[in-house]
Amino acid sequence: MDVDEGSGSSDSPVHEVEKDDAPAGSKRKHGHNPSPIVTKKKSVERALAVLDRLVELSDRRSRIVEQIKDEDDRFSYDICMEKLSSLPDVSDEEICVGAEALKSYENRIFFMKMRPSVIEFWLGVRVKEFRRQGSRVV
Repeated sequence: MDVDEGSGSSDSPVHEVEKDDAPAGSKRKHGHNPSPIVTKKKSVERALAVLDRLVELSDRRSRIVEQIKDEDDRFSYDICMEKLSSLPDVSDEEICVGAEALKSYENRIFFMKMRPSVIEFWLGVRVKEFRRQGSRVV
């Protein structure tokens, strides 16, 4: 037999007596005091909803990071140098000058997206700039 049985001191929400702590004239509904179990359940539900949202945002962020990484990989210095080195009729001087120009991310994007005929022109311009700078140094 339970010692508390019938004493009204049970922890069960069924035996809980609702108190009205609202001051007189308050707009709160009288007699509405949610049980701790209901409040705790709502709190847990809110926490789970927040966690779900964080996981969703984290997944979205991961996809964005992967997309950026993939894009960066397409314009990596190594890939650009492979393309530059594989072009026919490109001189050693053009490769060296192009390698210097391809240190810039913007130049790598431009280089990877342009047609071969434009690459030849671009390299020619870079070589002329390089030679002009070299003649000023002397």
